[in-house]
Amino acid sequence: MNNTLRTIAWLAALMLGVALSALQLNAAKTRPAALGSHNHAHGEEHRPHRIFNWEPEDAQALTLRSGDGRELHFERIEAKWHSRGTPTAEASDFDPAAYLAMLSQARKDREFLPETDSLATFGLAPAQMHVLVRNPSGDLIAELAVGELTPDGFGRYVLTPPAASVLIIPNYQFEPAIRSLPQ
Repeated sequence: MNNTLRTIAWLAALMLGVALSALQLNAAKTRPAALGSHNHAHGEEHRPHRIFNWEPEDAQALTLRSGDGRELHFERIEAKWHSRGTPTAEASDFDPAAYLAMLSQARKDREFLPETDSLATFGLAPAQMHVLVRNPSGDLIAELAVGELTPDGFGRYVLTPPAASVLIIPNYQFEPAIRSLPQ
């Protein structure tokens, strides 16, 4: 084979390689992501659902009550939150507005129907803590009975009466409230 044919063959192979590379780049931009690079959105159906239908500004009063009766109560007067009674040192660092902003957006990780006699197993009979949120009319807009930590330590078992299902809600939703209760 002479040099001219060899050069033409190499140039044709080079041009074919460039053309195929350009096609691959274009295809990668226009088709859905491959299984190995899962980066497309699925929409709301795969996100955990919010538990509540209220916003933080709907709340007028917040009560935190431990299973043994220790209680902390906050009330919003105009735009400022006030505690009823003498707050403890732990409660003085508690920010009801920030807590309600977080709690109003709470999402459940899991949900299941327990056997009635198994609620004590989850720390829900009796509950370790109750969280009550009322609106300006005094109506209860959220009631939670908070139980034990899940075995992995990331969630808590929670009942939202009158529902019979036990929810598993991330523990960070309750840590500030638990720390604020008087000892």
